Amino acid sequence: MQNLEENPAIALSWWGDKGGFQIKGAVTIHTNDEIFRQDVAWMKESWPKFVPKSAVLVKITGVYVVKPGPEPGKKIL
Repeated sequence: MQNLEENPAIALSWWGDKGGFQIKGAVTIHTNDEIFRQDVAWMKESWPKFVPKSAVLVKITGVYVVKPGPEPGKKIL
């Protein structure tokens, strides 16, 4: 969490049936507001033993191709 507080940017990459992709986004951390309360309610439905300390919201700023080929790095969304 400290890293996200100091640098509120995130990049997640994965590979699937259609190739490799990367999502980039801006992070906001919620600890005592409506977003946090909604997150806690949602968590308790599926994982009642978990006690969330915060909710991390990611606003997607781009989706990129990372698979080999003619378009690596191409922004697709």
